[in-house]
Amino acid sequence: MKDERAMEQAIRKGSARPRRVGMILAALALAVALMLLYVWKGWHTHTLAADAERLRTERQHLLDEQARLRARIVALSSVERIKEVATTRLGLVDPTAPPIDVPAIAPMGPRDSLEAIRATGMERAEDRQKQGSRASGR
Repeated sequence: MKDERAMEQAIRKGSARPRRVGMILAALALAVALMLLYVWKGWHTHTLAADAERLRTERQHLLDEQARLRARIVALSSVERIKEVATTRLGLVDPTAPPIDVPAIAPMGPRDSLEAIRATGMERAEDRQKQGSRASGR
């Protein structure tokens, strides 16, 4: 019996050593993984900060360009500049006579709408002649 106990103790003592080595290796692997994670996090933070600064600079350049383009729009759409371009490049002149009032064309409808046309002053020439001949025939 003593031999059995001694044998069990020897087995237990021998099997405890690989467990301890395994635990140490696992702890070392975890420590290395945590260190790598810490280094990666710092590198990633640095990269994001550099990207943010680059984007801030790009945004400022775009805002400056937008302000420059808005000023150009204001300058190009001024009345004086438009008049100058119209007269020099396009050969347009200021009108001296008042605009001509052109009456609208009479609507094409049935003959019974003649009274409606006459009310607007847009009767046909042949209708005016008939009316003139009726007036002189009286």
